[in-house]
Amino acid sequence: MVGVLSFGRITRTEGIRFDIDREECFSYNVHFEGVTLHLSFVFIKADTPWHFKEDGVDLVIKGPSDEQIHDFRDKVSENYEFVVRKKGVYQFCFTNKSPYHETIDFDIYVGHFIQYDQHAKDEHFSPLLEQISKLEEALHNIQFEQHWLEAQTNRQAIVNDHMSKRAIQKAVIESLSLLATSFLQVDEKGMRWFYTGDIGQFHPDGCLEIIDRKKDIVKLQHGEYISLGAVFGVNI
Repeated sequence: MVGVLSFGRITRTEGIRFDIDREECFSYNVHFEGVTLHLSFVFIKADTPWHFKEDGVDLVIKGPSDEQIHDFRDKVSENYEFVVRKKGVYQFCFTNKSPYHETIDFDIYVGHFIQYDQHAKDEHFSPLLEQISKLEEALHNIQFEQHWLEAQTNRQAIVNDHMSKRAIQKAVIESLSLLATSFLQVDEKGMRWFYTGDIGQFHPDGCLEIIDRKKDIVKLQHGEYISLGAVFGVNI
């Protein structure tokens, strides 16, 4: 029997999507030193479609002794990792500077390799386990990145939807304002008219004929209306 070392791996992934008013803090207990802690967050949406500025949020990371590890300011999305130098409880505090509630997608992932004695007949068994563990680590990293990208895609879809709604609402408001302005036009005789911006002329029988938009029509010396396009064509 040959004594060899085989490799195992402890992984733990935590994810949460939460609403934040002013400040929210989360704790995460890391049981091993020397591991790499991965974290990502995405500012998903505000609670109103009328407010979607790139305000972002702040995040402060503190270690077990209340020492500051890192901080982010005014971020809408971030993917970060650091090596844990001291095991214990780590704090992650988000701060929202906006007057509105915000929705945040937050994920933490820790992968750790351990070594332990194990007897095996094949001395090549240990390198195989090591490669399997590394492959598993890579797959977890890919899944972690995919979730972060999905959260960003979700955020962008919400942004586009809010922008479309605001564009439609703005167009409706402008149309209603133009309509109200048109109805409020009063001539020198005190008569109320509805102005459409079109050019028309009255026939002897009292009928009104719409000729064209004002920008495309000019009135000649004898009172006749003619298209600017027709004048341009004759000159050529």
